[in-house]
Amino acid sequence: MSSGGGTPKATGQSLSSAATAKDRIVALIVSDPHDDIEGINLVREKMSQDGIHVDFVLCPGDITTMPNKDYTKRPGDEELGVFEKKTLKVLKALAEIAPDPSRLLWIPGNHDPLTLFQEAKAGTQPTNINPEILNGNLHGKVVEIAPQLMIGGWGGCVEALEDGKQVWVPYPYPEAQLKDRIKALGCLSMINNTD
Repeated sequence: MSSGGGTPKATGQSLSSAATAKDRIVALIVSDPHDDIEGINLVREKMSQDGIHVDFVLCPGDITTMPNKDYTKRPGDEELGVFEKKTLKVLKALAEIAPDPSRLLWIPGNHDPLTLFQEAKAGTQPTNINPEILNGNLHGKVVEIAPQLMIGGWGGCVEALEDGKQVWVPYPYPEAQLKDRIKALGCLSMINNTD
């Protein structure tokens, strides 16, 4: 990747230009926005008023509010399209805070459409959005954001229990499959770190 940065397209690519002129990276982490574009805009306005600039915006999931407590009550195709559009609107709002769209890095959460996971069937990925924003999806990837500083992601959720009762089912992977895939992600970061 060029020293000018850019969108990570494969595991291990570098976005290290953010740290070339300084010793630190400033990141804004926006977790669980759940369709709150108004809140994101307030954050962007406050940062602008206070002269705060970030190198990256990170969003660790739950971008929208898709129901997920029960696999039998998942949205159908039409409703799924509504949640997909809501997700894309939130990602666009977050990208406006980043210095450029390639500096928005995110993973889908357990309230986000399955089409945002790389395992989605070919042709189901949203096409009506800046590809740099979609390429910022770190699900199943490890990227270098500064020299020797890697970040990786895995979307979804594990089973959640409350008082011994299941509150959340694992999404979109069964627990054993999730553990295997996360182990593989760790191996990727070790392989990429030896270059």
